[in-house]
Amino acid sequence: MIHEKMIQPGGISSWKRLVSLEVFSFLKAAVLMFFTWKIVYALVLQPSEIPDGWLVRSVASSTTMLLNVIDRQDRFSVIHARRQQENKSKGWEPHSVIFQNGKHAVLGIHAPCNGLEFMVLAAGFIICFHGPVLRKMIYVVLAVVGVFTLNIIRCSLLTEISLHHPIHFDFVHKYLFNIAAYAFIFLLWMSYVPEPAAEPVVKDGN
Repeated sequence: MIHEKMIQPGGISSWKRLVSLEVFSFLKAAVLMFFTWKIVYALVLQPSEIPDGWLVRSVASSTTMLLNVIDRQDRFSVIHARRQQENKSKGWEPHSVIFQNGKHAVLGIHAPCNGLEFMVLAAGFIICFHGPVLRKMIYVVLAVVGVFTLNIIRCSLLTEISLHHPIHFDFVHKYLFNIAAYAFIFLLWMSYVPEPAAEPVVKDGN
């Protein structure tokens, strides 16, 4: 019989070296991007409220629109304002408040609630991992839009829970969205990462 496919000497070790190089390249890019993002955000983006301000207002407005669709018993509105941060030395921050029937404030949304960190996490992995530029761009858009949509659903759910089941508010606020966001990001990553090539099959014969 004839060998259908031969493995060259050192083929497996070469493949392992290639994987190791790819992992090292990804980790190096991820660390560089992490520190670059933190520095740029702290020194430039956060003081100028870009994109925090726009995200806060967009999430609050979109949440209000969704609430008015799914909850026909109440009328919801939103006011975009600013508030002093808990650490007063950091100054003021964008703050949107959703009202029920124009009277009762039911949910406040500010910078830590806008989903930006999850967007950066999801998109950063895709940018750092190897792949065609067009595919990266498509998945980055999916990551940003997906996290944004999840956050609108989260804020709508929080509003309804604060009105009807306030005892569960803290759990949903602290844990449920994080679990859903990490699950979405993980599934998106798994979809983006290509499957490893199958190892060649060797058939021996006499």
